[in-house]
Amino acid sequence: MTRTDIFDKVVAVAKEYMGDDIALTENTSIQDGFVDSVQLMEFIISLEDAFDIEINDTDADHFTQLKDVVDYILLKKES
Repeated sequence: MTRTDIFDKVVAVAKEYMGDDIALTENTSIQDGFVDSVQLMEFIISLEDAFDIEINDTDADHFTQLKDVVDYILLKKES
């Protein structure tokens, strides 16, 4: 799975929560895109399901932009 594939899939999951009309880039802030921490947690759970990985809370706390999510998933998939 390439970085582009991962980013596209992360965007698809993010749009379920942020809406389809938002243009998302790797620099999109995660905190700005979600209404509250519950919605953010649902996003993380959806990512776990979409990529068949586990994201621990400590790691998720360090996600500030979508690129952080992509980098994390890329590392998980490589190991």
